[in-house]
Amino acid sequence: MKQKFTFLGMLFCVSISSQITLTKDSSFGNNGTATLTYPVEMEAVNFEKVFINADHSLNICLGTDGDSHTGMIAKLTSFGSLDTTYNGNGKIILNGNLHTGFEFAKQGEKMIAIYANDSNFNEPDTKIVRYRNDGSVDTAFGVNGVLAARPDLYYRQVNFQHDGFYHLWGKITGYRADGVLNSSYGSNGEQNPVINGVPQEYMELYSFFGNRGGRNFLNKYHHEIAVSKENTPHHFTSYDLTAHQFYDVAGATGGVSVYPKKFHLAPDKEIVYLFGIDPNSGNERNRVVLLDETMQPKMFSGQEFIDLGEVSAESEIRDVESFQNHYLFVGKTASKPVIIAYESNGKKSTVNGLDEFHDDSVADDYSTVLVNGNNIFVIGKRTGSREIFITKYTAKVLSTSETNPSKAYVTTPFKNELKVMSKVKTKNISVYDTSGRMIINSPKTTIATAHLPTGNYVVRVDFAEGPSQTFKSIKN
Repeated sequence: MKQKFTFLGMLFCVSISSQITLTKDSSFGNNGTATLTYPVEMEAVNFEKVFINADHSLNICLGTDGDSHTGMIAKLTSFGSLDTTYNGNGKIILNGNLHTGFEFAKQGEKMIAIYANDSNFNEPDTKIVRYRNDGSVDTAFGVNGVLAARPDLYYRQVNFQHDGFYHLWGKITGYRADGVLNSSYGSNGEQNPVINGVPQEYMELYSFFGNRGGRNFLNKYHHEIAVSKENTPHHFTSYDLTAHQFYDVAGATGGVSVYPKKFHLAPDKEIVYLFGIDPNSGNERNRVVLLDETMQPKMFSGQEFIDLGEVSAESEIRDVESFQNHYLFVGKTASKPVIIAYESNGKKSTVNGLDEFHDDSVADDYSTVLVNGNNIFVIGKRTGSREIFITKYTAKVLSTSETNPSKAYVTTPFKNELKVMSKVKTKNISVYDTSGRMIINSPKTTIATAHLPTGNYVVRVDFAEGPSQTFKSIKN
C-alpha cells in the first residue's frame, strides 16, 4: 500500500517493506493441524508432496528415494480428516521391488505414481500408474491403467502436463494424456534436444523439473539449468551455475558440490532455484538464485544469490513457494520447524513479526509448502515418529505502513538530489536500481543523484537504532 504525505512542500513515499501474517485455520484438523500415519513397512519416508483438488481436498504423497520399496498416496478432506471413500480406506499403498523409488505428479484431478527400480542405473525398470479421484486405477491410461515398463524411461525425467507428458532419456519423447505415444510430436513422437544451438544425442544427465506455457525446464548435474524457447519445446538455452559468483565458496578445497532442493516456477515467470552448496570441506550453505526468462540472475545488494544460512543436523531449508510477490521458505532452524519470507526483490520480510517464524507444531521439521490462494499448507514430520503433520494457515501480506509507522521520508520524484528527512538519527542510506543492484551507499541524508538515469529506485534507510525501512522513489 502506498500513501502520500506533504512535508515541507515536497511529496514523500512511506516505507514499502512488508510482513506476512499467518493464522491457523481452526476448522482444519485439530486446531489447524491434521495428522497422517504411514505404515511401518514404509521404513524411513524421505520426501513428501502435497496436491490440492478442485474441492479443496488434499492428496498427500509419501515416498522414498531408492532406499525402500513402499510409497503411499492418501487423501484428506477439506477439513483435514482422512477421506475413507478414497480407495476404500483413504490410502493407496504402493508396493515396488527392492531399490524402487517413487515420484508423484498430477494431471487434472488424477494422481500419477511413478515406480522406478533404479538398482541398475543404465537400465531402470519403470512403470507409471494413474489413479482416479476416488483412488481406483484409471484403466483408460496406458494398458489397464499402467504405462508398460520400458528400460529407457527413468522416473526422474518425466514431465507431466494436463494434455500429456514428456520423458527424457537420450531424446525427448511425447505422450498423449492417455499414455499413448504422441506420434505428431517430432519424428514419430521423438525429438533430439538442442541446447545452446548444439544438438544433443545423449541426454541421460538432464532431467525435467517443470513446464509452463509450452516451455520445458531441465537441470543437468544439479548445476546447469536449461529452458526451452516458446513454441519450440526441444530448443533450450542453458544457465550454468559454475560460471557465476555464488558457485565460489570461500575456503573451498577439492571442488564444490551442489545439491538441488527445489526448482520453482514463479507466477511472474521467474525460476527460483533453492539449493545447498558444499565446498567439500564442510560448512554447506542454503542458497537461492532467481532467474528471469532470459536465464539472467537477479542481483541482491551486489550478489547473485540470497544466502539462507548454514546446513547442519539442526538447520536446513527444504522448500520454497510463491505468495503474493513473496517467497516462502520452509525447513528447520535450531531443530525447530521454521517459515522464512523474502520479497521478490530479495528484501527480508517478517512472518508474524519475526525474521524466523517457529510454530508451536508437534513437528520438528518442515519439508514441504503448498500455496493455494490465501491458504498455506506446510508438511512436517517428527524424528522417530511415523506421523506426517499438515498445518493449514490463512495468510495475508501487510505493508509496513499497516504495522510500523514510518520514521523517515524520502523525496519523490527527485532530480539532482535525493533527500532523506528522518524523525530519528540515521546511520546509512543505500540506493538500489530495479535489478536489486546497490548503486549508492552513503552516511549522508542528502545525496547527489544527477548522474543517475531516470527511472524507479529503492532507498533503504538504516537507523542508529531499530530496524531499517525501505522506500520507493522516482528520478525524473
